[in-house]
Amino acid sequence: AITGTGFAVRGLNTWHRQLLGTADFDLARRLLRALYEWRDTIELTRLPVIWAEEMTPEPGKDTEAKDKEHQAGQKRAYERRWARVMKARTEIQVLSLEAEVLWGDGIKSDLRALSAIQGELVDAIGEHLRRKAATVPVPPAERAREVERSIARDRILYSWRADDEFAAAVGRAIAPLEDRLRPHLRGGRR
Repeated sequence: AITGTGFAVRGLNTWHRQLLGTADFDLARRLLRALYEWRDTIELTRLPVIWAEEMTPEPGKDTEAKDKEHQAGQKRAYERRWARVMKARTEIQVLSLEAEVLWGDGIKSDLRALSAIQGELVDAIGEHLRRKAATVPVPPAERAREVERSIARDRILYSWRADDEFAAAVGRAIAPLEDRLRPHLRGGRR
């Protein structure tokens, strides 16, 4: 009877470890996939080309309102792109709560870099749309400073350059999370 109880306890412990390993693996996989989805939506948001279907002009607008409609179309395009970023980020937030339950709160500090990246991009988009909508030209005394700000904003907003510093920053923000999650994909526990 004692031997049977020992085997039962050992079997239950093995089963419990297997369940924890499966939960760790599944959560790490889902969270890593969500991080890559976020990275890809950030990249798509930064595309320098806005497709006509993204802008979807309002039917029946007169041609005199064409400039305003173009600006409104750009705004709609960025809003649609940003909605995809937020959907991916929401998934990360949900999964990170589960990760915090299983692995502790260390993941929270790694996620702060994503917020900073996202904040920079949304600020660049907002500034870009405000400048496009501005009806007052930049005063001559401020033009040089505005050109510098525009160049800095474009380095964040657009992803067409070979030396894309912003894309590199996105990669650096994700790297600690990859390092934290990969051991769980190999079945190891931290």
